[in-house]
Amino acid sequence: MTEGERVIVACTTKSRDKSGGQLSFKWLKDGKDLPAKTQAKSFGDFSNIVIDPVSEEDSGNYTCAVTSGGLHDSYTAQLTVMVPPQWIIAPKDVSSFSGEYLVINCRASGKPTPIISWMKSEGRGTEGFAAVSDSETLRLATNGSLIIEQVGKSDEGLYQCMATNSSPNLAPSDFHIFLKLGEFLGGKLFVSDEELENAVTTWFNGLTAEEYDMGILKLVDRYDTCLIVGGDYVEK
Repeated sequence: MTEGERVIVACTTKSRDKSGGQLSFKWLKDGKDLPAKTQAKSFGDFSNIVIDPVSEEDSGNYTCAVTSGGLHDSYTAQLTVMVPPQWIIAPKDVSSFSGEYLVINCRASGKPTPIISWMKSEGRGTEGFAAVSDSETLRLATNGSLIIEQVGKSDEGLYQCMATNSSPNLAPSDFHIFLKLGEFLGGKLFVSDEELENAVTTWFNGLTAEEYDMGILKLVDRYDTCLIVGGDYVEK
């Protein structure tokens, strides 16, 4: 089931107490009474619940219990609600000097967790997109970020970040990488965590990423590094 749809869960019996006792149905969610938004209705030997619209919080184990006279039985089934991807951070156009180290973040929420992939246009405009893969100067981080070790002329162009899961997918987020005139000569880089909700920034003075190995990124010979939770190592 996908978030926003109308869900009907039904329960019926094959037989009843020979004494002719009235059937009594009771529904539970994760072993507790149903939430107020979920109403159950019974019709003789049949009962159902309707959730409209269904949301992620409705996922769980639903139990239908029936009693008739001295007889009792129950059945439990799992309801899993899929959530389409939604952007947390969508890439924007960026300008970079030749030789600069560049990290482009792309984040999306959803259930199952969306898979982040990257495409680059090999033609003009939006035509001729091809998948971006690891190379000597370009890497895809485990958190979905696109990392260019040293920006060059070949890295300039139109890119797409895509977030996909088993639900209907988001439209790709398009952005450009523009090459600035001149050459990157090092120095200080601006660190911002404004796009990361409840971000925590930690500085490691005198430690390189290799000496503080978090398995996220490895930077060589760069000191005064910092880690933004949910982000990447960047130079101070």
